Amino acid sequence: MNLSTHHNHQQANPKDGNPLRTDKLLALLGGNVRFELIRHLAEQPQSVSCLAEKLDQSIGLVSHNLRLLRQHELVDVKPNARQRIYSLSKQIRCEKVDERVRLVFTLPSNDKIALEIPLPSSQTTSSQVPSIQVPTNNLSRFTNPA
Repeated sequence: MNLSTHHNHQQANPKDGNPLRTDKLLALLGGNVRFELIRHLAEQPQSVSCLAEKLDQSIGLVSHNLRLLRQHELVDVKPNARQRIYSLSKQIRCEKVDERVRLVFTLPSNDKIALEIPLPSSQTTSSQVPSIQVPTNNLSRFTNPA
């Protein structure tokens, strides 16, 4: 299911008492725009218009995807004059190493997922492809989803 297009009560939404699971997190980050938003926000907090320009996407599309990320508590927002500044949630540990960033997501179940990606400012090469580390006890969720 693509979380950006199907809105039903089966979605993981922490605010509705439906905690974000590993499979839902990976599906959420599987959207190209959402993945790029996380990548750019790992570099620094930014406004919607700045993100839209960097991603070469409409403000509406960027706002929609930021709203999905915010619903799942992956990004925070703060008003700043006439703009809203988005940043990664404090629940995401962000470790910068050279031109890469390692994001560690802690789910309500205390499962952790580590995602290592190149920063937008780096020149990506084939050796810098993103990598994901999922604890082995979570693999059964992909073959037997709840």
